Amino acid sequence: EMRPAGALPPALGLMLGVPGAIGCALGNLAADILSGYAPELCAWGLAAQFVFGFFPILLWRFIQRRAKEPPSALRLNNVRNIIRYLAVIIINALLMAAMLGLIFQAYGLSGLLSTTSAMLLLNNIVFGVILGIPIVIFISQARLWMTKGRMSLSERFVLLFILLNVVAAGIVGVAAYIEISPHAASPLAMWNTIYLYIVISISALFIITVFILRNMERNITVPIEGIAAIAKGYVSKERHESAKTAAAKCEAFTHIGNETGMMAEAFRTMILDLETYIANLSRVTAEKERIGAELDVATKIQAGMLPRIFPPFPARPEFDIYAAMQPAKEVGGDFYDFFLIDDRTLAVVMADVSGKGVPAALFMVIAKTLIKNNAQYGKNPSEVFNTVNNLLCENNEADMFVTAFMGYLDIPSGRLTYVNAGHNPPLIFTGGRWEWLGARKNFILAGMENISYKQDEITMRPGDELFLYTDGVTEAVNAALELFGEARLMEVIKGNTYDNKNGLKERLTAVKQSIGAFADGAEQADDITMLALRIETVVGAASCRPSLG
Repeated sequence: EMRPAGALPPALGLMLGVPGAIGCALGNLAADILSGYAPELCAWGLAAQFVFGFFPILLWRFIQRRAKEPPSALRLNNVRNIIRYLAVIIINALLMAAMLGLIFQAYGLSGLLSTTSAMLLLNNIVFGVILGIPIVIFISQARLWMTKGRMSLSERFVLLFILLNVVAAGIVGVAAYIEISPHAASPLAMWNTIYLYIVISISALFIITVFILRNMERNITVPIEGIAAIAKGYVSKERHESAKTAAAKCEAFTHIGNETGMMAEAFRTMILDLETYIANLSRVTAEKERIGAELDVATKIQAGMLPRIFPPFPARPEFDIYAAMQPAKEVGGDFYDFFLIDDRTLAVVMADVSGKGVPAALFMVIAKTLIKNNAQYGKNPSEVFNTVNNLLCENNEADMFVTAFMGYLDIPSGRLTYVNAGHNPPLIFTGGRWEWLGARKNFILAGMENISYKQDEITMRPGDELFLYTDGVTEAVNAALELFGEARLMEVIKGNTYDNKNGLKERLTAVKQSIGAFADGAEQADDITMLALRIETVVGAASCRPSLG
């Protein structure tokens, strides 16, 4: 008789413990009663079935103690545990066959060493493998699901090979039945023979399976699972393992002479390279943070060098002035300045140093200081630029230069004396309209020594306004790389109206907003600097046209 239920007691006993063994014993008792066995025989069967389910538990614990392993539930995730499971099944089947053989002999049903005992032994071994292993894997997986675990790669291969073995054994059984059934002397002899074929095929297939799984475990499954565990520990938020530890663990698999070894070596190298990269990136980031902090201080220092309090001269109602700068980087090369040379002369400066960033900012500090110092010595604008140009040319190994505009406003008369050293032409509002302020052409500062700069002169009336700017205004670009241009600047200036109280600030704000709308998110390429000067009152006014004589 083929009894697939013979797989249940050892499998459930191993996985569920004593409750599993008791449950199988009670189930067998119910089956024996329904089969019409004598009560005494049923009682012996109950005891034998309990031992059949409980004895594997004792064997498994004994094996773990001998191997000095901590107690744990059976899990067929490696070949070692598969061999242990097979040993438990075989020993337990021998014990069960011996117990039932003695019971059958005592009741005169059969002998101890009978065909019935042999078939019972083979039945328990075959179904303990064919059905027992899937049951063990299923219960193990159910426990993993409850703890959010997953089936190991080895368990998947074990289950796959078990299914293949079952299919192969079934094919052998069907083939044996087709061959033997026409010539069988009796059904019992036929089934015993078929059963023997199945047992032999299952045994042969399992020997081959264990050999294949052992080879796969050494070269594929265990290394892959190990590398996966290393990767998980290395990239986890808690960072359970250091790079050196993870790399050392990977090195243990690099000796494998297949793609798995290559993967382990590649992952080991990647970890070490990544750790080196992270260390370098940390150093670079720290350095950038330090430089950023220093640039932040430099930005504040540079901003502190430019006049920022408006109105700057509240006691001088004769004129109004406002200026603003927006550097393209943390620090920039543009600068503006205005200061009183004496009680009746106001100096205004707008300049743009070549380049951007720290070099331009350093050169800007030098140029600004030289211009202001020479102006305060009593020199006129052209003399200031003559002197400053020669001073900037000294030791100018970086070949930097400055475009600049400087004007002296004689406050009582409104006369503006100015010089333009290669700078953008200012805009002037006079006679009720805006126009470009004409000037003699002069070379840039720091471009060549001993240049003679020529100055011009214009008289401004009350209500007239001077607008100075750098090329960051007209050369602002949008995503299509189009320039803002002088025409747009003139259009914005003409279209802007304001009240007298905050008019100059509103004008500069309107220009800045127009540039922002034109750029439409494009990165600012150059410093944007502007200054507006309006005449409120003068003692007398002669002409508003430039004097080029």
